Amino acid sequence: MLHPDFVYVNAEGIRLTRSEYLGFVRDGPLRWLSQTLEDVHVISTGSVAVLTATVRDDLTFGGERHELVFRSTQTYVLEEGTWLYLAGQTSRYEPSS
Repeated sequence: MLHPDFVYVNAEGIRLTRSEYLGFVRDGPLRWLSQTLEDVHVISTGSVAVLTATVRDDLTFGGERHELVFRSTQTYVLEEGTWLYLAGQTSRYEPSS
């Protein structure tokens, strides 16, 4: 559930509003086959929670399959008993072997 004021910065450094993000996920050039979050850490205080994780995406782009790894930070706020995703940022991540 996205907050009405949701904002997201993708791995290319592009900032997306809620409607832009939903349009990209729904109609953009990427098609997710799966997404897995690993090494998840959550810090919360009062009505704010921050999640950090390693994200593994299995997706297609331009008809080709890609497996990509990212680091992501997601900020949630508690409003009227519901946690809403307020802001997120993702960056490319090259795990060490």
